[in-house]
Amino acid sequence: MFLRDCVIATPHPTEIGFETGVGLALVLTHECDIGQNNRRHFNELFLVCPIIPLANRESKVHRAMYFPIYNTQACPEMEGGGVIYLNHKSSCAVHWITDLTAQAVCSLTAEGLGAFAAKLHNTY
Repeated sequence: MFLRDCVIATPHPTEIGFETGVGLALVLTHECDIGQNNRRHFNELFLVCPIIPLANRESKVHRAMYFPIYNTQACPEMEGGGVIYLNHKSSCAVHWITDLTAQAVCSLTAEGLGAFAAKLHNTY
């Protein structure tokens, strides 16, 4: 699932530590685990990969993958698609999702999920 207004931790460029920002992200954790009403042990965090909006549609780098956008009305911030950088994954707190209905943008198609799985295995 693509999630907007997601808090993302990024390694600080000059210091030992992280800084945070808010942006569009691909949720890597199973979608049921981000439900606020899902009360299970160790369910406070979920894993995301930030999406970097851009116009380049090439995906020849194994550490990055281009995602075209299916519906620009649902996600105008990805008008030219976006790239996820697979070496940058971050945890996010479930309670930071203030309105899942408004923040959830879309999900991957079966073809997109297959291409993503192949990227994770460096065989794409």
